[in-house]
Amino acid sequence: MSFDTEIVVIGAGVVGLAVARVFAQSGREVLIIEQEAAVGLHTSSRNSEIIHAGIYYEPNSLKARLCRLGNALLYDYCTNTGDEFKKLGKLIVAQTDVEIAKLHSLHKNALACGVDDLTLLDGKDAMRLRLIFCDMDFSVILRFLLLHSVQTRLAVCYIPSNAYSSTIQLNLS
Repeated sequence: MSFDTEIVVIGAGVVGLAVARVFAQSGREVLIIEQEAAVGLHTSSRNSEIIHAGIYYEPNSLKARLCRLGNALLYDYCTNTGDEFKKLGKLIVAQTDVEIAKLHSLHKNALACGVDDLTLLDGKDAMRLRLIFCDMDFSVILRFLLLHSVQTRLAVCYIPSNAYSSTIQLNLS
């Protein structure tokens, strides 16, 4: 069996389908090869489904820039296609003096990476905003310092995978 095609993409996970989609939208003929029975069933189905904000990377590094760009692009894509994602945010909790110093350092690093939606909260603020739901002793929670990142999101991977696949199929007809 032989195929005559311009581009072959191996893997129909989120990344493979996103790459194939770009080529297909530019009018290129794309063949996607996938070992599973449906799209997004291999590695994409096993990831954490977290859309990271980019707070941990070295400022101005390629990883930091691509993480921020990818976050924005995937958020826009899901918004434009009506696909579901959850803007849950992320709480990083520090309890000891050493952890609090590290949290301040992480906050500074995140700002240098361009993550600008961060808020430092104490335990009382977190309880008031209902960001902490637990059975912990309130006096323990009062000693917490928290870093709240709004841009950390959650996406169900099969949704973008199915949307990418639908877009590609539409371009084939």
